[in-house]
Amino acid sequence: MNIFKGRQILSIDFGSSIIKLVEGKFSPKGVLIDKSFSIDLPEGIYEDGEILDIHRMGSILEENLKENKISASRVNAIINSSQIITRQITMPKVSFDEIQSILSYQIEDYIPIRPEDYIVQCIALEDVYIDGVQQYKLLLVGIPKDMVESHLNLLRNIQLKPNVLDFQGNATAKLLGQNKLLNDRYKLDEKTIASLDLGYKGTSITIIRDGKIEVARLLDLGVHSLILDIENKTNMGRSNIKDILTSISINKEYEIASKKFQVRSILDQYLSTLLDNIDMVFRYYRTRDAKNRVDLLVLQGGIAEISNLEARFESYFGIESARLLTLDQLDFNQALYKYSNAIGGLIRMDGV
Repeated sequence: MNIFKGRQILSIDFGSSIIKLVEGKFSPKGVLIDKSFSIDLPEGIYEDGEILDIHRMGSILEENLKENKISASRVNAIINSSQIITRQITMPKVSFDEIQSILSYQIEDYIPIRPEDYIVQCIALEDVYIDGVQQYKLLLVGIPKDMVESHLNLLRNIQLKPNVLDFQGNATAKLLGQNKLLNDRYKLDEKTIASLDLGYKGTSITIIRDGKIEVARLLDLGVHSLILDIENKTNMGRSNIKDILTSISINKEYEIASKKFQVRSILDQYLSTLLDNIDMVFRYYRTRDAKNRVDLLVLQGGIAEISNLEARFESYFGIESARLLTLDQLDFNQALYKYSNAIGGLIRMDGV
């Protein structure tokens, strides 16, 4: 895999509602960011990792790149989808080339896919000993081939040069792994972190230990379903709902007749369902090994704007919870919880 350390790169985090972009570079000094901006997408263009209208998507991207005076031509793209399959496996410790060769012939033994329909990459996690034999623990990531090709074609159509296609969980793991302190308060060293990316169409759960992915799951519970529920139960318009969601607080009481009370009540029901589903993933993780635990919850995504949201998570799980606001090795003055995946996409390391 080609690595362009020190060279100006455009990192694009594709979402169903918003595309986040950062221009910068990854160097021995860390991540350096020159520009960042986001693009609101109309409905019917992009959903769950699939480009539904490649020509309109290309026009929107091209127009915004020109407007923001982006000079980088090489692109690291970050995607997420319910169709992406991840599996953790172990294999005898052999060379990376031998691992790739084994997987190319025996991939169906490790991950339930039709090999001709998927592109599979592996990420080395750690060395382990099983029955006294040294083995590799690997994370396999299978992305539908059509999904990969459509994103590459989209970028090439607007004269960009695709460098890497990454997935959100890996981008987050790399970003947190490059830092030691979150929000000037929470230490990241020697902790198992659960990144919860509360997105528009779904919620990504990535459990990270020592900078490596332990579990990656995508729940079909996003902000979109919350907004639809509020629309159906009130007479509010969508823009009004979004304004209220970003202005209310989890810890504040509102008058029963107010719109904020209505929205907060529906939000509470949504969060109850979401938290129960996240807990199922955590319980699965703990059953894999008695030593497995989660030490810190990190909230990302648009819904992380809700004031004191982290308090609800901390109360439910009994685990320290925080919005991703600052990292000690990163100089960034915008909403980090919004741009974290795009920033993590700038980071390239051997085999990742």
